[in-house]
Amino acid sequence: MTETNTALQTLDLSEIQLNPVAIFAPGGLNDLLGRIEAEARALVPDLSTARGRKAIASQAAKVAKSKVYLDGLGKDLTATLKAQTAAVDAERRQMRERLDALRDEIRQPLTAWETAETARIEAIRQRVEALKSPVSGPSAVIAQRIAEIEATPIDESWGAFVADAARAKDAALMQARAALVLTQAEEAAEQERQAAAEAAERARREAAEREQQEREERIAREAAARATQEAEAKAAAERQAAEQAAKEAEAKAEAERQAAERARLEAIQAQQEAEQRAAEAEQRHQQEAAEAARRQQEAEARARLEAAQAERERIAAEQRAEAEKARRQQEEAARLAANREHRASINRGILTALVAIGLSEDAARLVITATARNAIPHLSINY
Repeated sequence: MTETNTALQTLDLSEIQLNPVAIFAPGGLNDLLGRIEAEARALVPDLSTARGRKAIASQAAKVAKSKVYLDGLGKDLTATLKAQTAAVDAERRQMRERLDALRDEIRQPLTAWETAETARIEAIRQRVEALKSPVSGPSAVIAQRIAEIEATPIDESWGAFVADAARAKDAALMQARAALVLTQAEEAAEQERQAAAEAAERARREAAEREQQEREERIAREAAARATQEAEAKAAAERQAAEQAAKEAEAKAEAERQAAERARLEAIQAQQEAEQRAAEAEQRHQQEAAEAARRQQEAEARARLEAAQAERERIAAEQRAEAEKARRQQEEAARLAANREHRASINRGILTALVAIGLSEDAARLVITATARNAIPHLSINY
């Protein structure tokens, strides 16, 4: 903290040259606040005179003015630091975006090749799986599927999967031919069952028609007898219903009169309760407003502390993440280099062995290259 005047003139901080960075460092305010407290408490209050009371009010106002002044310095410092942090973040963001774009641009040819190669291999795998899929359905569908499988060529278009395709084709033909025999037998048996079922159904319908005709004649005779009985019972029931309706109407009218009286009394009581609740609500509102103001002040203080802590933690987390990313990249580069050296060592051993059995070095190299690319069926290198 730098001051042009070492005396705190009546708590007037505006006349003192203060360094915000220094005073808002940890413990930087302790000396200044101690001097403010000492000068403020040096006043001996005299409440018996108007001049003494005025002096007390003036001293308290100076303390408040010092608080406002120091808080303003802190706010200005915070705004400056935030602007500097935002500028650094903007430059970091631009750097990340440009280097990410450059990385993608450099790797794009390899990415395109990898995508095409993956699609090609996946297409062959799907063709193999299609051959392996079991055949089901009517015999005509199975026969058509057998013809399609027999017409499927096993050639170089299958690439490294040519052996799998040949095995899948043989297995699919065996399964489809067996399914065709079984399905044809089942279809013949089903036709016989359907013919027998149709004959049984015709016999059942004829018996049901005869039974239905006899039932209808019996029902007609019984319906005539019931009609007479039902007419007499209906007349008696209508008389009883009329008498019951009159009694229910009288009871309903009485119940409605009683309900109206109860509703009137309940309305009076509800109005009184509403007035009481309104008064209680107003009292609670005032209490809650005071409590909310207190909580807001505490929350603002906590938020400032938490924001500073969160910023420190964010910077530390980014530093850790960047260090971890660099470590992983170094490990991956070392792994790739070791793998290349391992494959080269094996290739050199194979080259030596092929030359030893009579091949020229160029021919041996061609054999190794073709094998590594899976261009020679049934031959591979175990790395």
